[in-house]
Amino acid sequence: MRATRKVFAILLLLASSAAAWAGAPPLALPSDATNVDYNSAGASLAFDSPSSVKTIAAFYTDAMKKMGWMLQPTEAPSDEMAAMVFTKGEEELTFAMMHVDDHTQVSAAGTLLLGK
Repeated sequence: MRATRKVFAILLLLASSAAAWAGAPPLALPSDATNVDYNSAGASLAFDSPSSVKTIAAFYTDAMKKMGWMLQPTEAPSDEMAAMVFTKGEEELTFAMMHVDDHTQVSAAGTLLLGK
């Protein structure tokens, strides 16, 4: 079982690297993100994760802060859902997260996601 997990982790890493060359989103994704759907023309991103809403919210709070984005005041993330708005100058990026069954669905939209 452990060997299978290691092989899967290596394949996931290789797939992630290939995605980076094929036009990956211009922001970090949690390492456990699956079903990633990035639309640079539509400035949108969606993915699933087995991580909790609060874990993903904390991940993006830290990642966006490191990129110079500010989290705007919103309701604190709950176990079931979160909505987050980040700004940087005139730019805005919004995240919506919802716990569904055994995973969290994440969607994001904003100018940062526009293809260059």
